[in-house]
Amino acid sequence: MEELALVADRITILRDGKRVYTGRYDSIDSGGIIRHMVGREIRELYPALPAPRPDVALEARGLSGGQYRNISFDLHRGEILASPAWWAPAVPLWRAASSASIRSPAGAC
Repeated sequence: MEELALVADRITILRDGKRVYTGRYDSIDSGGIIRHMVGREIRELYPALPAPRPDVALEARGLSGGQYRNISFDLHRGEILASPAWWAPAVPLWRAASSASIRSPAGAC
């Protein structure tokens, strides 16, 4: 949000398609902007995350395809694996993955 100060004189914040704040950019701090965006006070922007659980729900080793080579990861119970739109070139990688390279350890699900 720091870059907004370089280009903005005024700010309008929308939440759920409705205008919740309009005013001079220099009349509101980043905490106020965030509060209007989410509709409540945020006490910690980057709260400490719990350590990963030791039980592995999904294990991938040595995946390769297209421009990607030797990708490995463990997904622990309770974690979420997301693939953003800019990963679109990786689609062939996920399609090419065999049951030998991606597995769910016994009893993990």
